[in-house]
Amino acid sequence: MASLARLILLWSCVPPALAACDPSLSDSWWDAWRASGDAGGIRQVALTNRDRCAYIALIRRIRSESPSFRVLDIGAVGYPWSIHAGLTDVIFDFQATHSPNCFSRDDMIGAQNCCSSKGDACFDHLFTRERCCRGEQPIFLGLIDGDVTNTEGAGWASLFRLVQMTGKFDLVITSHLLEDLTDPTALVRQLPKVAHAGLVVVPCKFNELVREFHHAPLSRAHRGSIHHHWIYTVRDQELLAIPKLPYLEHDESFADLETIGLNATMTDMALLWRNHLPMAVLNGGFMGPSDDAVIEMIRHAIRGPDDVDVLRGEMEMGEKNDRFGGEMFTSSQGLGFRV
Repeated sequence: MASLARLILLWSCVPPALAACDPSLSDSWWDAWRASGDAGGIRQVALTNRDRCAYIALIRRIRSESPSFRVLDIGAVGYPWSIHAGLTDVIFDFQATHSPNCFSRDDMIGAQNCCSSKGDACFDHLFTRERCCRGEQPIFLGLIDGDVTNTEGAGWASLFRLVQMTGKFDLVITSHLLEDLTDPTALVRQLPKVAHAGLVVVPCKFNELVREFHHAPLSRAHRGSIHHHWIYTVRDQELLAIPKLPYLEHDESFADLETIGLNATMTDMALLWRNHLPMAVLNGGFMGPSDDAVIEMIRHAIRGPDDVDVLRGEMEMGEKNDRFGGEMFTSSQGLGFRV
């Protein structure tokens, strides 16, 4: 196995023992999936502690009823949790071909014997049974190598040809991708062309405001991740991209939200969409007409109140009820929901 390939697999932040994900964690996601029917737009929003069990369990649950359910992951090389969980059928990313298949297509009998065997002699801590087999059938990933940001490039052309031949995917995953792109709207416009539905995971807006010393050589802490271009939230059932301008490093008005961001249950924001993903860039991308106007606009956009703030209130109320013996709320698992 090439060392680069193994490093890419090790890069994943996948929690251990994904096979043990509690299916009940997907209940609210399952309800949203079944209820959405042909209705388009955002169907589910959750704040999580980066535990992916809920949507892993959702995809497995859907597949238990529809074995032909097909999943595409765009940007999977950096965050290959869907590969480790055995969820995805095709990945599209830069250096995607360095995410190798577990088995050789030239030895189908050997691959099937491994997946149907009771023992684990075929597997190790990277190439697990979960990653390599779907039931007793071996998983062979489709690998599309290309620049996901270049919607006119060869990678997207290859993906469109595949979709033309086999039809749209049932679900496309974009996990910790949109915040890294200078023009996320260009990619978002392509998603309904290749899939009927999608799962988006980005940092929660509160977490993106937290100052931490991520790198020892830096003389001071910085908000969130230094390579992120956007802070995301959901407002009126629409994904809103707020430019992460340099001035935010010096804006002390967010001290209270930064404290909220230290809550581990609000690390990520995940959402499920059907048919299309409504998305807007703050003020259409225009930052003006003055510094004061921009600062006020960004403060208002981040502070809300918006759908995420409502969700946070529901989570906090659920935690309060739980402390006082009231009804258990799913935020105890790091999840909340609003449909």
